[in-house]
Amino acid sequence: MTTRAAASCPICGQPARTRATVCGGPAIALLCNDCRQQAMAKGRLSVQFCMGGCCARAGARPAFEALLDSLREEDALEAVSVVPVDCMDLCQDGPVCRLLPDRKTARRISPAWAARLGKDLARDRRARRK
Repeated sequence: MTTRAAASCPICGQPARTRATVCGGPAIALLCNDCRQQAMAKGRLSVQFCMGGCCARAGARPAFEALLDSLREEDALEAVSVVPVDCMDLCQDGPVCRLLPDRKTARRISPAWAARLGKDLARDRRARRK
């Protein structure tokens, strides 16, 4: 019998499930039910961040963490949803993320760029504060 490592929500740290990626690589830690429900609110400013195998190998995890840290520093993590997703079929340009509701896609994201994105999103007037 194999044991699965306990996963935690990348936003709040609560226990969460994992999902295998389509293009290989480590499993993706999914959002917990509460964070997922908040992230799906209509019109919410959010970032879908690819954590698939190709993006993970290209440096998605450090960039994802830099985005989260930047939003935490700006006290905007509750105002902007950050959702780890599986392959976006842009493997050659990874790591990638999609900004919603604008549907703009950013490619070849570095941790420094992700940190700047967090600061920009925190100042966006559409970011809803609680």
